[in-house]
Amino acid sequence: MGDEVFYEKAAQQYADQGAGVSVDVESFLGGETYPPQRRAEEADVFYVSSNFRLDEVEGHWLNLEPLIAADPDLALDDFYPQVLAAYRRQGALWALPLAVDAALLFYNQDLFDAAGIAYPHAGWTWDDFLIAAHQLTQGEGRDQQWGFAALADGWETLPLIRAAQQMARPMPLWDAPETPTAPALDTSAVVDSVRWYAALSRDESVMPLPPLYTADWVNAYGLIESGRVAMWISPAGVFGRPIEFAVGATPLPVTGSPYTSFSTTGNALSAYTPYVQESWDWLVTMTRQPGLMRAFPARRSLAEAAIFPMYPQETQPALRQAFGTTLAGYADAWGVDSAPVPWHEVAYRLYRLAVRESLEHGTDPAETLGAAQTTAQAYVSCLQTHGDPGDAAVAVQCEAEVGVPPAVVWFED
Repeated sequence: MGDEVFYEKAAQQYADQGAGVSVDVESFLGGETYPPQRRAEEADVFYVSSNFRLDEVEGHWLNLEPLIAADPDLALDDFYPQVLAAYRRQGALWALPLAVDAALLFYNQDLFDAAGIAYPHAGWTWDDFLIAAHQLTQGEGRDQQWGFAALADGWETLPLIRAAQQMARPMPLWDAPETPTAPALDTSAVVDSVRWYAALSRDESVMPLPPLYTADWVNAYGLIESGRVAMWISPAGVFGRPIEFAVGATPLPVTGSPYTSFSTTGNALSAYTPYVQESWDWLVTMTRQPGLMRAFPARRSLAEAAIFPMYPQETQPALRQAFGTTLAGYADAWGVDSAPVPWHEVAYRLYRLAVRESLEHGTDPAETLGAAQTTAQAYVSCLQTHGDPGDAAVAVQCEAEVGVPPAVVWFED
């Protein structure tokens, strides 16, 4: 399930209420060890991400629509639309969300105060962001203070958020957000956004080189924790230990349409469970727990009870407000209500490689993304030529045929 401590706490509370049902919490290993079908075979209720295809889960997960219709106490309008959309496929709901996280703009209040600069706020543009980043970048060597820093959790996602804002639609790497048929890694908006992002480090000099390898990850977080970074963009739940300085939070800057990245935490029901009603009752009970996860509750009615344990007490109101504003006015740059296509992982891997090349070596994004697009198109054509695009053996064969670099590249030191 993940975060088993939170689930165990909720299970104990559920038992204390006299429900007459015992809940056993077990941890699932990640990756291919527990694909969608395997999870449904081994648990009645189980954690799921929003990154699933309908053909992977039909017959294995329960379609929740009949249970929702039969439950007069469950009000779906209490859930934020983005978190419900994350688990809808073709109009049916396949999981109930517990919590939502979003990319927000965080800032070190002490550094802003020392520079006499007003805090970031809702309504900022990316030009406002860059001006502040320049004002807050100073020093050198061990005393270097950066205006902005990227983190290991999604270091490559900021250009996609900015591209989605420019294009006023989600899924900027696909040719169409709802029914993608081909990758579109080298559109002008994506190229422009990657070029802008690389310039933050190479030309503007307001950002250290992002953590492109695992050996760099600790250093990236250490810069923030040591008070040497004025601003960073991340979900609220990325820090594993408490932040000990005054930190503020606000929605992302916008130039164009308001888009950010959302991530959801939810649970589904096994189609094989003999305890459908009991599992449903437990599932709904979990959605009523405001502190179950290290993120913002999926239900509107729990918003004021949200607590982010890794942030100072005085930061809590600002975080709740930032999430409220974001959920009220921002769309999801990933368009997670659309099921991923079979080639999405390879296309995204090629995009990441292109971004890394531009960041690390200064190669123009038009060149790196153009080459990535050529390889991605060849991969899609290969899948179509060999028949079933969703067949794992065909995918491996096509990666080898067109020369797609292996995913293990991200674990180099």
